[in-house]
Amino acid sequence: MSPAPKVQKTTIYVDSEEEITSIIDKVRSSDESIIALVLPKRAPTFLSAVNIKLLKRAATQSHKKIVLITSNQNILPLAGLAGIHVAHNLNSRPYVPSGPDNEVSDPSETDQSIEIDSAPKSESALHETAKKTGKQPSKAAAPTDAKHVKKKAEVIETIDMSAQAAEVSGSTSRAKKSKKTKLKVPNFNKFRLVLIVGGVMVVSLVVFGYWALAIAPKATVTIKGETKTASLAFVLKANTTATALNEETSEVPAKIREIKKTETERVPATGQKDVGNKASGTMSLKNCSRSDGSVNIPAGTGVSAGDVTFITQASVALDPSEFTGGGTCKSDSKEVAVIAQTAGDKYNVSSRTYTVAGFSGVTATGSAMTGGTSQLVKVVAEADIESAKTKLSAKQAGATEELKAGLDAEGYVALVDTFEAAPGNFVPTPQAGAEANEVAVSVETKYTMTGIKKDELKQLVKVMAGKQGGVDLAKQIILDDGLSNAGYQLGAKTRSVTDVTMKTNVIAGPEIKPDSIKAEIAGQKRGVAEQTISSRPGIKEVRVETSPFWSYSVPKKLDKINVIVEEANGNQIKP
Repeated sequence: MSPAPKVQKTTIYVDSEEEITSIIDKVRSSDESIIALVLPKRAPTFLSAVNIKLLKRAATQSHKKIVLITSNQNILPLAGLAGIHVAHNLNSRPYVPSGPDNEVSDPSETDQSIEIDSAPKSESALHETAKKTGKQPSKAAAPTDAKHVKKKAEVIETIDMSAQAAEVSGSTSRAKKSKKTKLKVPNFNKFRLVLIVGGVMVVSLVVFGYWALAIAPKATVTIKGETKTASLAFVLKANTTATALNEETSEVPAKIREIKKTETERVPATGQKDVGNKASGTMSLKNCSRSDGSVNIPAGTGVSAGDVTFITQASVALDPSEFTGGGTCKSDSKEVAVIAQTAGDKYNVSSRTYTVAGFSGVTATGSAMTGGTSQLVKVVAEADIESAKTKLSAKQAGATEELKAGLDAEGYVALVDTFEAAPGNFVPTPQAGAEANEVAVSVETKYTMTGIKKDELKQLVKVMAGKQGGVDLAKQIILDDGLSNAGYQLGAKTRSVTDVTMKTNVIAGPEIKPDSIKAEIAGQKRGVAEQTISSRPGIKEVRVETSPFWSYSVPKKLDKINVIVEEANGNQIKP
């Protein structure tokens, strides 16, 4: 049995700018049955499906099989659509790639047995082979004969038309076949996204539903009753020793609240003091008084000239005065050491005459005074201490509020006009005249204020409303006793009793308990709730408003219901 004929193979290198007609002509003119077309990186000719169809058609008509050597991802689907084999390089096994949309080429056009040389031949090697075999290399130039060119154009036109028709027919048949046989693979990423979005929407819907039905709904109930306003003015006795209300004498239990506070105020020192050296010298004293007898000048006597004063350092006994016939004083003089009253260089004065304090008949002549120096420092002045006292007195307002708050917490109505402050001794540190940059003044103050027992006062107002205000307490209750806006004026005061004139406006009307109203209408429709409240005695008008707009019922939660009680004229009453 004779061996099978050897399959002839060849390699054609395609230029990047080469046209499809030239490539087809090379394929047709090649003597080998398997042709490897090595494509450049940029191969625009092979990016057209029509060109690849033409190439496939020409190869089929010439009984040749072609392999595209390329890894261009844009060409692979087109080659798969035309059923042309592809290899990544000349050593790779050829295959038919998948077409667009994963379409598989016609199996009849796929031959997995095609193999190409493991080592590609260069163009010079092809020419060498041609010399040995006497055949022309496959990369021969296209003929230039006019007839041949015309004939080739006609053939290409015919192939183009046939390829287009085949492409349309093939596409239609593949589309039909794909619809019937192709199984669509689920997109799990899309499914997961839809699942997540759906879950978020469901949770949002549940949260919104809970908010819309349980949290958002609110109701405001406005009730107007048949009310009566009465103005009261009466005198009560705030008794700090009483333990209960005496309606006949209008005595109300009272309490004196007391607090002690030690407070300190600091102010800067503004005084000045010269702590330099004192000037010194001597003073010559002479008795020239008109009275008889000697004169004794004690130590510490001031001798002054203008604004400078010196102090004698020893006592001096002057002989009786003596005058000449013409009235001139000729008494003997005596000297005594003197020192300036305060430090300072202004006491460095020249010799001059002085007057002696308390001794008008004694003349004094001083020597030049020396040694005085100035050094000014800050000291505490009396004005600084008085300034601190004033600021401490202004702090009484804080004590007033503290006493009021304490009485209110214990159930008493504070009588602000009874406030008293009894400061103790003001203690400055340091004392006036001391060297310092600031002075701190401290004082302990006792503050007092009287308060009236609130519950007993309310009861007394109720009694007075029946006696003075004409309120029928059998049919009406006190809706507002006016204590928050009442006025109090102090009268006579003894050790334990203070007369207080009280003025207040009370409002009487039907008994309306907001908590009871809320419990009664919770969960009812608006109209039903209005009818329920209107059925109560003394109610003139009821208005129930719900929100948001989709809510038509009063919420079941009592804290979502607000009850407002108004007088007939619309003024709000605090229950």
